[in-house]
Amino acid sequence: MNLNISKRKIYLVMIGLMLAMLMSSLDSTIVGTAMKNITDDLNGINNYTLPITAYLLCATVATPIFGKLSDIFGRKKIYLIGIVIFMIGSIICGMSQNMIELIIIRGIQGIGGGIIISSTYSLVGEIFNARERGKYMGMIASTYGISSVLGPSLGGIITDYFGWRWIFYLNVPIGLISILLIFKYLPDIKHGCKSKVDYWGIITLIIMLTPLLIVLNLGGTSYEWFSFPAITMLLTFIVFLVIFIIVEKNQEQPVVPLSLFNNSIFLVSVLLSFLSSIIMFGIIIFIPLYMQGVLGTTATNSGVIIMPMTLSMVISSILSGRMISKTGKYKLQGILGFILILCGVVILNFININTSKVYIVISMLIIGLGLGSTFPIFNIAVQNEFSNRQIGVVTSGIQFFKNLGASIGTAVFGLIFSISLKNNLSNFNWNGISDNIKNQINNTQTISNPHMLNQVIGSMRSNQTNLINQILDKIKVTFSSSIHSVFFLLLILAIVSLIMVLFLKEKQLKEKEL
Repeated sequence: MNLNISKRKIYLVMIGLMLAMLMSSLDSTIVGTAMKNITDDLNGINNYTLPITAYLLCATVATPIFGKLSDIFGRKKIYLIGIVIFMIGSIICGMSQNMIELIIIRGIQGIGGGIIISSTYSLVGEIFNARERGKYMGMIASTYGISSVLGPSLGGIITDYFGWRWIFYLNVPIGLISILLIFKYLPDIKHGCKSKVDYWGIITLIIMLTPLLIVLNLGGTSYEWFSFPAITMLLTFIVFLVIFIIVEKNQEQPVVPLSLFNNSIFLVSVLLSFLSSIIMFGIIIFIPLYMQGVLGTTATNSGVIIMPMTLSMVISSILSGRMISKTGKYKLQGILGFILILCGVVILNFININTSKVYIVISMLIIGLGLGSTFPIFNIAVQNEFSNRQIGVVTSGIQFFKNLGASIGTAVFGLIFSISLKNNLSNFNWNGISDNIKNQINNTQTISNPHMLNQVIGSMRSNQTNLINQILDKIKVTFSSSIHSVFFLLLILAIVSLIMVLFLKEKQLKEKEL
């Protein structure tokens, strides 16, 4: 242990950290469930995705900035500020009277969420030596799986019985308990490093990331990918990326030290975090879509099919962390984890319209075991490589690339799916089908929504039963083929990840910190 404090205090601090993490990760899943009720109440169906986008954007941007600030001003202070921001944001979100208010405050809440997620892992790195961190990193990582399982159900219950505003008010008592435990039992550690705040780096980083994250989250929905707004934002990102690199190279204490990328352990760790996040979100988004659009299950049942993956992630992340603490090594878990991910993705590439749901559940279990095994590894690897003075910036780097992977992966997979679906529909045989029905089926929103599709098919004449069945069969095959384009890309990424983890340099975990 890095700090001379009792085990009782350590356990209480860990409870405080896990409550804060659970509060932050639960919020995302609960809000997603309640968005329909929120938009109905606030008359904001046209801005359905914007509260979620605002949260993700601000959380992603805040992660590297406050990671560096925690190295300068102390992690305890920054962490408590993060919880307070999140709680205040939650209260005001619950009081919102229109969608504009909700979108703005969700962005502020996202800043708190970004601080909490990145700083939690930094605090674990500061409390424990490298050898001990494994089991506690596994426990922290397991909160993601727990929130994924509890969030949708809890969100539905709270919304139905108490109203959607209480999904935000729920964060207040959890946050207060977390603040009390951390404020009282966690020592305020100072590393004695006097650093200047890199204001120019922070400003250029915000300007650089904002258009990129907006286009990744709204492209293909609010506007076309190759439209003027999308191209303008991408060009803005590229210009300010160059400016950001120039600014950071000339700073004594940059907010994102570019020299970190010269370290092979840091470079490989952030790239693997990026790739594993892309894979995870690709599966979370497209397996339910496959279940609904191809196998014809309900939205509820399609969501349930992900549960084996989340449960196996929780178990394997805890076991992986304990194994790292026991052996002092982490590379083997990474290799085994990506082998399991690859095996699970290979199975997905062989599913078809006649595939049993059991077959898909098995693949979800295997992928969950693999993903969970990798969760504690990368934070532990980079924290072991750098001194405690840099834990904040290197740990936030891992989380930043995870968030970026989620945004980029979702956007790229969505684009590939949309292009593949349009190409497959262009080869569709429309003989005997009216132009009205044809136009509706050609709409990707209709074909990907079983309820809307059934309404369209139901509007056809009853004497066209054979034609209706033929259309439905062709649509399933078309939909399956389009999603398999995504599954194939997942397979390539899984292979690349497995090869890359072989280059992860392993160093014996330190018993004592410098």
